[in-house]
Amino acid sequence: MKSKRDYKTLDKVVYYSVIEKIKNGELKPNEHLTEERLSKELGVSRSPIRKAITALVAEGILDYRTYSGVVVKDSLVDSTRYVQLLEVVELFIKATLEKLEQTEEEIDIDELEKCIQSMDRASYLRDMDEYIFNEHQFFLRLINYSGNPYYKEMTKKSIFQH
Repeated sequence: MKSKRDYKTLDKVVYYSVIEKIKNGELKPNEHLTEERLSKELGVSRSPIRKAITALVAEGILDYRTYSGVVVKDSLVDSTRYVQLLEVVELFIKATLEKLEQTEEEIDIDELEKCIQSMDRASYLRDMDEYIFNEHQFFLRLINYSGNPYYKEMTKKSIFQH
């Protein structure tokens, strides 16, 4: 696991630490998480814990359940399944690009270029976690232009189940 110096913010340290704990089996599906517990385990205050939990819930890695709090979703998939899911995302991206071509809608190229630059930087540094994070952000930003909430929701489910 990377040290805290390898990430720019504590919430990213927490974010990647929770993902790593899920991947290596320290956190199990449907396991209840508390800010206090994570704060003690990771040695950080509760503020970055809250930010990371919010991001992980938004991405579908954790789940917020009324009356019981945050739990780990049963969402990890193997590499073969991940590639299959990316193929689905590719179809949504193609449909989005076709729609953009037909409607001539303006897109924020700078926003997309920032994601690509972040991916390039992560690739150069050989930081796969950061690369994949930025790749997913790129996909979501691009698919937002589809105007189709189903594409967006299915993409989020697909790319964040790894």
